[in-house]
Amino acid sequence: MLVVGDGMGWEMIRAGAVAKKVLMELEAMGCDTSNGCTGDVAAAAVAAFAGRTLDDYYTEGVGSGLSFQDLDGYGIVTTNTVVLQAPTAGAHYGPANSLLQGGVGGHDNGMSPLALDDCTGMPIDFSPLDYETEGGNMVMWNDVMGGAYPWDPRYYQTGPFTDGFDPEYIMRHATDSANTAGSLATGHKAAVNMMSVNLYEEDVSTIVEDAMKCGKAAGVVSSVPVLHATPGAFVVHSNYRKNGAQMQRSFEKTNPTYAAGGCASRYQPSEEHKDKMREGGSLSSQWTLIEQSANVSAAVSSTRLYCSSCRCLQKFTHFRPVVPFEN
Repeated sequence: MLVVGDGMGWEMIRAGAVAKKVLMELEAMGCDTSNGCTGDVAAAAVAAFAGRTLDDYYTEGVGSGLSFQDLDGYGIVTTNTVVLQAPTAGAHYGPANSLLQGGVGGHDNGMSPLALDDCTGMPIDFSPLDYETEGGNMVMWNDVMGGAYPWDPRYYQTGPFTDGFDPEYIMRHATDSANTAGSLATGHKAAVNMMSVNLYEEDVSTIVEDAMKCGKAAGVVSSVPVLHATPGAFVVHSNYRKNGAQMQRSFEKTNPTYAAGGCASRYQPSEEHKDKMREGGSLSSQWTLIEQSANVSAAVSSTRLYCSSCRCLQKFTHFRPVVPFEN
């Protein structure tokens, strides 16, 4: 199983697919797409693309142009979020509030009393109904206001619209990558900033953990630090995506088969954990830790700065990865 994220929305995929088709067409004409076309080749390219618009490429559905668009059985998915306690000012992002008091950034997992309903004084009774139209806690999608598909042509037209469509509706109570990745990794809904915990900030098992319990290998590979929101949500449990110490403790407990990503800021395994994985450490029999030399700068290195770790290296011939990727 392969999970790829994020930045994989329909518009971005289409932009990449169209760009690749254009580049391939230019290269077939003999154009140097790195440095530009010159002479007769440039003139031929201008003539070939004269009058062409994006409507000359696919305008709906799966489309084609990128390698994965030719695969069978994949889906481009996202998820929504919840509104608890109070919406954020301006209602752009959903609030980073769980069913415990205060914002999730103010305490560790579960370390706050239950949030109370302002009207009843009792703990909030979560409602799965839509927040804006039905007074519930879920941010549901409205086909009238936002269109049934991301390729709705009204997004590319100038209003005003008289049919209820609002091109800015899509920006109300938006989710984030932590909540989205956590929901996809666990099947449990959470709020903005939350990673693989439920609305009471309790750990819920991820697909990586489930795979390992079934005797399979599982882990994450990322071009960003390994504990950043999208890859991190598959291997850590944290009510707050910036709680570095909590994420580091959780990562050590999860102990995935494989993890690779940049070593930067709070979003990497702790130094204590890495010392255990290094030669002679208490976890060195489980892990092979590969690190870039501190004496080699990223500017002159042929590889990007990575902190890569793999447990049970001898099983790599049977490696079945569950791999989220954040670009």
